[in-house]
Amino acid sequence: MSKKLVWACAASLCIAPGPVASAAAQVQSSGSNASAGSLPVTVTEEGQHVAMDRYTWTNRQLAKRLPLTERWPQPEAMARTSARLGLSQAPVPATLPVPARIIGDVYLVSSDPTLTYLSTPGRKGSS
Repeated sequence: MSKKLVWACAASLCIAPGPVASAAAQVQSSGSNASAGSLPVTVTEEGQHVAMDRYTWTNRQLAKRLPLTERWPQPEAMARTSARLGLSQAPVPATLPVPARIIGDVYLVSSDPTLTYLSTPGRKGSS
């Protein structure tokens, strides 16, 4: 018995069913007035404004704090090593909230397990 799949399509981008399709459909149906949230922003030491999830933040901090004499931890030892180096309480969310407006008509529509973006030309189309 086969199940019928319903795809969310926006412009020429089609996304499989699930949370990504739901977020993409929400953005597309709202057009340029999409009710997408904003991303939590962290300012780096270099002054860059970036949006990071917990995995990215933890790995970035671990790369700075891990002594050069130590090997990079295996996945199963990552939590222990992070805790030992004081990285247990990340100041960023586990996943980025979606849908979220990045800039203009570019949206983040999925952040777990990978980042998925949607660019919509709005109601008038692209020029």
